[in-house]
Amino acid sequence: MSTSPDPHIAIDTMETFFDSRLDLLQRQIQKHSDRLKFKAEEALKKRVQSSDVLAENFDREVKNFKLKVCTDVVLFMAIAIATERVKCRFLGVCRLWLHRGIPRRW
Repeated sequence: MSTSPDPHIAIDTMETFFDSRLDLLQRQIQKHSDRLKFKAEEALKKRVQSSDVLAENFDREVKNFKLKVCTDVVLFMAIAIATERVKCRFLGVCRLWLHRGIPRRW
């Protein structure tokens, strides 16, 4: 009789040893994968919410910009009209002086 171990028993022992290790590794990878998926879903939800907030802020900023531009244009037009009046009055006075022959004293 020989005392050499049966090859089937050695293979079964190795299979049992590595099978449990591989199973544990697979569970850890699955757990980590689930955690990453959850974080990715949360990040995606935050990005969608932040894009909605950005859209609202953008609309508000556009309205504020339009209001500011309109206010500036109205102010500019008022200044231009006032300047035109002053210029017309000044030219009118100059014409009157020239027409009457009054010398300028400025």
